[in-house]
Amino acid sequence: MAVVSAALFGGCGSTDERSNPVPPEVVIAIAEFLVDVGARFELTANPDEPDPDELGFFWTFLNASSFSDFDDRCDEDIEEICDSNDDDPCVDDPMVFCATNADCPMMGECNVNGGTTSSDCTSGICLLNFGNVQQRASFVADVPGPYTVRLTVDDSTARSTGTKLVSTHPSLYLVGSLFAFGGTAGGGLGEIADSATFAQGAVGGASNPDDGNPLLIVSSGGSGVVREFDLGTGTTLGSFGEVSSFVNDPMAIAFDENGRLHVADSDGAVSIFDGGLGGGATKGLFIAAFGDVTGGGESVSSMLFSPVTGNLLVVDGGAGAGIREYSPAGASLGVLGDTAGAVTQAVDAAFLSEFVCRHDTGIGCSLHADCEALEETSKCIPGDPASLLIADRAGDVVECDPDGTNCASFGTAAASLSANGPTSIATNPSGGATTAKVLIADEVSEEVIGCDETGSCSVFGDTSAVASDYNGVFFAPPMSPTTTTTTSTTTTTMP
Repeated sequence: MAVVSAALFGGCGSTDERSNPVPPEVVIAIAEFLVDVGARFELTANPDEPDPDELGFFWTFLNASSFSDFDDRCDEDIEEICDSNDDDPCVDDPMVFCATNADCPMMGECNVNGGTTSSDCTSGICLLNFGNVQQRASFVADVPGPYTVRLTVDDSTARSTGTKLVSTHPSLYLVGSLFAFGGTAGGGLGEIADSATFAQGAVGGASNPDDGNPLLIVSSGGSGVVREFDLGTGTTLGSFGEVSSFVNDPMAIAFDENGRLHVADSDGAVSIFDGGLGGGATKGLFIAAFGDVTGGGESVSSMLFSPVTGNLLVVDGGAGAGIREYSPAGASLGVLGDTAGAVTQAVDAAFLSEFVCRHDTGIGCSLHADCEALEETSKCIPGDPASLLIADRAGDVVECDPDGTNCASFGTAAASLSANGPTSIATNPSGGATTAKVLIADEVSEEVIGCDETGSCSVFGDTSAVASDYNGVFFAPPMSPTTTTTTSTTTTTMP
C-alpha cells in the first residue's frame, strides 16, 4: 500500500513552485492501437519519465458502452497481470483467509491486499483495485471501439489530463440477425441489443464509414426498409435518413469512396443519400437519383464500388448473369470483363487487396510478423487491389483480375463451401492481424468460412455457433487512433 501512496503523492516542490506550478506533461503510449475485441490493449503513461514514482497516474474510460476494467498488476513486477490474492486474512481472525467480507466469521472484515502471496504472481501480492493508478495500464476490449482513455498525471503541485482514442480491429456482423464477432479471430460477441426485434430476416447490410453504425435491409421482397443501429449500444435508430421516402423496396446498398450511400430499389432505380462523412447536418438526406441498374429486366443481388475505377458494380443474382458496370454518372458500361461466363450464379463480390509492409510498401506480407524484421513497429496492411472475388451460389468463389478478366476458382475455397450455400462475401480490413482475409457466409452449413489470400479456407471462429439465416456478412469500418494526446492547460495547485 505504501508503494501506491508514494506513486500518488510523491514529489515535492518549493513554496514558489506551489504558488505557480508547472503542469506535468501527459503522454499516453500504446503498444498496439488496434486489437481484436476480446484481446488486451497495453498502455504506458509518460514512458520516457525517468522517475515515474514521483508522479501519480489515474486512468479512466470515456466509453459508456464498455464494462471493461483496468487490469490489476503484481506489486513486485508490473509486467504481470493478476486478479486475486491467495491468503488475505480476516481482520478479526488472521487464521481465516478470505476474498471478500462474506468469507469472514461474525460479519468480520477481510483485509484485502493484506496477504503475502498470489498464485497469479511470481512473487508477492496482487495490488487489487489499483490497476487504474499505475504507470502501466491494460484492459480487455469487450465491445467494438473506439475507446477513449483519459489519463490524469499528478506531480503533487499540479495535475494535467489527456485523452487517447484507441480502436478495436473491425468487427464482423452476420446478416439475417445481427450477431457480432471479433474481426481477427471470430470470437463471438453476441447479438446486438435490438436485433432480435428489428434485424431478423435481413437480406443485406453495410457499415457507415462515417460512424460505423450498421445498416440493414430488412423485410425486402415487396416492401422493406434500410434500418440503422447504433454501433456502441446496438439499439435501433429507425430508418436511415430519407431512404424510406425515396425507396419503396430496397434490394442492395453500398457506400462510395466519398461516404455516400447508394440504395437500389426493386425496380432498379438507385438513389444516393448523404452518409454523413465529414460531418454536417445533411446526413441521411437525399442527394440525387443515380439511374436504373437492372439493365432491362435483370435483378440486383448486391452492389459495390471498384476501388480502381470508382465505377458501380452490380451483382445480378440470376443464373448465368455477369456483373454489370456503371459510371459514376450512372451510364451503363456493360458487363464487367469475363464475369458473365465465369460463374454459375453470382450472388456477391468483393475486392481483395495485396498486402504490404507499412514502412516499405514494396515488400509483400501476409501477417504483421512478416514486417517486423523491417522495423519492429511495421505492420502488414492492405495495399492496391489485387483481384475481384465473386461468391458463386453453386458453392465456389471465383477470382478475377480487378477488371473482371482472367477468372478462375479461388484456391480450394470450393472444398469448404456447400452447394447452394454462399450468400455473401467480404474482405477483412484487419490486414496482417489475421489469416482470414476473406469471409463467406454459407447458409446451408450455417457458418462463415474464412480464407487466406491464397484461397485456403476453414470455419471462422465462433460463427457456426449461432442461430441465424446467414444471409450475409460485413465489417465495421476500421478506425484510426489520434496521433497526439490532448493535454489540458488548466492546472490545480495542491495545498
